[in-house]
Amino acid sequence: MDDKGHLEVAIAEYRLIKDLLRMAKLTRAYVDLAVRDAGLVIGQDDMIAILSEDQPQIITVIAKRLGVKPPTASNMVHLLEAKGFVKRVAYSRDRRRMGVVLTSSGAGLQRSVEEIRLRLERELLRNLRPAEIGTIHQSLELIDGQLKQRTGRSGA
Repeated sequence: MDDKGHLEVAIAEYRLIKDLLRMAKLTRAYVDLAVRDAGLVIGQDDMIAILSEDQPQIITVIAKRLGVKPPTASNMVHLLEAKGFVKRVAYSRDRRRMGVVLTSSGAGLQRSVEEIRLRLERELLRNLRPAEIGTIHQSLELIDGQLKQRTGRSGA
């Protein structure tokens, strides 16, 4: 069967969508298990990863970077603040606004999150050759670009 024939069969079975949705769910569950050991729930690791100790970020910017709505980002900040990982500070460009920074505990957690992500990626890619990994990345980037274009989203 030629490439066009394979594409028609795959489309007819919605195979790619099924595979992507299944893998997204499995990946989310896999990451969630790992970050729970660090005292986080899925999504909080993303916020910890993008913050810094010395560059305050406002909620709207954080939300955009995470691809969530500002109230969702605000709720995440509230939960992480209660755990002592982030704090609100006066935003340097406009003292009436509040920015969010990591605490020293949050900075330590950020290193842990990075280590967790590296470990998970190594585990997932362990049995693949570099060429296969490159092909996967290229294919996912193409699909990601198409999805962002069709949904009008540019976030995470």
